[in-house]
Amino acid sequence: MKKELCPKCGELGKYVKRITLDSLLKEGERERMGAEPYFFCETTDCSVVYFDEAAQSVFEKEALTIRIGIKESEAPRQIC
Repeated sequence: MKKELCPKCGELGKYVKRITLDSLLKEGERERMGAEPYFFCETTDCSVVYFDEAAQSVFEKEALTIRIGIKESEAPRQIC
């Protein structure tokens, strides 16, 4: 499984399929997606959620249509 480093916190990210970003990004944010593979930053206190290999395209929590439980510290937090 391919992993890259988050451009903000430096931790390893986990590869995600493009369909994940297509379904979770706000409409205007999808236009910023590049052709590179994307990764998910699992660090709880990092605002970056998805980023590409070259860190040219970074999506923070505000770019998503839903809240990501691992990235939230206040209720309600999804656990699945």
